[in-house]
Parts: sequence; C-alpha cells; structure tokens
Amino acid sequence: MSIQYRSPIHAQPPSISLDKLGASLSFACALHCAFQPVLLIALPFLGLGFLMNEQVETVFLGFSVLLASWSILTGIRHHGQTQALPLLVLAALAIFSSRFIEAYEPLLAITGALGIVAAHLYNTYLHKRHHQH
Repeated sequence: MSIQYRSPIHAQPPSISLDKLGASLSFACALHCAFQPVLLIALPFLGLGFLMNEQVETVFLGFSVLLASWSILTGIRHHGQTQALPLLVLAALAIFSSRFIEAYEPLLAITGALGIVAAHLYNTYLHKRHHQH
C-alpha cells in the first residue's frame, strides 16, 4: 500500500482563499462606510478612532482593490473566464471616484466595496464551475 503525498498547494487554489478573504474585507469596508456616523462616535471610545482617518481608509480601499485584482487575475489564469473582471473594474472606478467626489463618497465607496464582494463571489463561482466539468 503506497501513500500518495498531495501538496497543500494543489488542495485548493490560492484564488479561492483570496476570494474569501477579499469578499470578507470588502464587506467589512462597506459596513464601515454605511455605519460611518455611528462609528465616528463609537470608535474613539474603543481606542480605534484611527480607523476613521481618511488616509487609513484610502490605504484599506487600495489594498482591497489590489487583493481583488490579484485574485481575479489568478482566477482567470486558472479557469479561463473573464466575466468577473468587468465587475472588478466598475467597482474599482466607483472606489477611485469616491476619493474625489465628496458629495457622493459614501454611496460610491459602498457601491464599490459591494462590487468587489460580488466580483470575488463570482470568481469563486467560476472556479467551482470549472472544476465540475
């Protein structure tokens, strides 16, 4: 009886793990934007007031877009489907616009974050569909 070694690298492609992480972080970002008025009051009392800093928000949003880009592009190389890419591009444009259009910042940031969540979830779906065939 021989035992076959299966590398953990081949057990689950990195794009799935990145999609789970990215979708979770992007959803947290959308919640942060949606509840910003409450958080402006509550976070300083919890010692987390720095999370309301615009530079921290910009870095967090940028990281979300970069993580989503890496995940989607890794997924495209794996499953060969590009359908999640337009979702990501539109979400990234909404997020980028939110940094410059102050009047619509919350709406654009929430829309962009939820768009990134959708792109991650769709990329996961494409991956699973690829392995069913």
